Amino acid sequence: MSGGRRKIRRATEESLLEALASWYYGNDKRNITLADLYADWLNWKETPSNGDNIRRIRASWKAYYENEPLSADIIKKPLARVTSLELREWAESLLKKHYPVDKKKFSRMLMIVNQCCEYAADEDMERYKKNPTSAGLQILFLFETGLRIGECCGLKWSDVQGNRLYIRRQADNNGVKEWTKTISGYRDIPLTQKARHILDEVAEYNIVNRKKNRQKQ
Repeated sequence: MSGGRRKIRRATEESLLEALASWYYGNDKRNITLADLYADWLNWKETPSNGDNIRRIRASWKAYYENEPLSADIIKKPLARVTSLELREWAESLLKKHYPVDKKKFSRMLMIVNQCCEYAADEDMERYKKNPTSAGLQILFLFETGLRIGECCGLKWSDVQGNRLYIRRQADNNGVKEWTKTISGYRDIPLTQKARHILDEVAEYNIVNRKKNRQKQ
């Protein structure tokens, strides 16, 4: 390890992502669960003027999370190990059990997990600003876009066109290849507001880093 950098190697993409996430987020955050995050989020959200809203949120938490058998596993599992498939299957099973579901009921059921995840993402961005690393930004971008590590490492600024990202190449240990892993890998995806924000942070990081390198020379 030199200059705050550490080489991390793993046999599979999944294990590498887990190792990178553990390194970036720190050991104290590795086992945080949705139940832990909910408590932090609710404490952050509560103000002297929104008591009624907080009471409704607490009632929803008890009804659809704390006292709901379908939610028992998802709220106790470390968030770093919860997959998007698990979240989708959990949400679908919850909606089926509590059918019929109107817009208001849908919001009460799923607003908590949605806003907790948004709160966690905002916290991660603040942590990055205090301790900037390009690896941390890459992890956030992977989570936001669903790209493979090789695809993310092969990106060029010219691949960003408007609010869409065009995937045209991939990188591996031997360098950047001007093709994707499969034919279906050639695609374009919409960039969310948070993904655009991460790209802005990458551009700013690159400018600052170049200035630092010039000062050392």
